[in-house]
Amino acid sequence: PKMLKDALGAGHPDFSGREQQDALEYMRYVLDKLGRIDHSATSSNALPGQWLAFNMEERVECCQSGQVKYKKALTNALSLNVPLDR
Repeated sequence: PKMLKDALGAGHPDFSGREQQDALEYMRYVLDKLGRIDHSATSSNALPGQWLAFNMEERVECCQSGQVKYKKALTNALSLNVPLDR
């Protein structure tokens, strides 16, 4: 793992050191870096970041009018609000 982290983080100020990093930021950085690799030798046109991509639909409801609006976005991460207290 150390050699892989060193190779992927080389030249990036946030990921080249030994400090703890945000896992989501690092995952997106790695997928972006892998996406820059020349894929001409492969039969797939999909970039590595697209392997994990999915459409997210968000529902927003107005408290006053009750109107509902849906927003769709392509993402590769699912954020969940987890309560800290039980």
